[in-house]
Amino acid sequence: MIDKEIVQAKLNIMHDNMILIKDILSKSNEELKVLDIERSAMERCFQLIVDAAVGINEHIISEENLKIPNDYYGTFLILGSSDILPREFADKIAPSVGLRNRLVHQYEKIDISRMILDIRQNINDYDKYMAIISDFVE
Repeated sequence: MIDKEIVQAKLNIMHDNMILIKDILSKSNEELKVLDIERSAMERCFQLIVDAAVGINEHIISEENLKIPNDYYGTFLILGSSDILPREFADKIAPSVGLRNRLVHQYEKIDISRMILDIRQNINDYDKYMAIISDFVE
């Protein structure tokens, strides 16, 4: 059975970090390129948002006895194939895990301009994600 308290705690983490990241994103791209503290905070907020979503995904997958994914990316796809997330939306949001991984594991040099653009273009997907998950657990 899905533990609503676990899901809500992770949604709260997401919500709090969404407020912070949107405040940071109110700055221009040029400002963010040179403001190391703000850019680092944006990266951390993004990581925490994605991590919380993946945690929710994993909890739902476990409790609903869904197919176990191979990676974090796959947690979104499993929820999409199970009609918990709309499939097209799951396909759209899943790649955010790749940016999270590049930031956390420093696999490669990050193109700061591209990172800022990716976060700006896709952060609102997490507002939609939170609404879908909230409805699902209710």
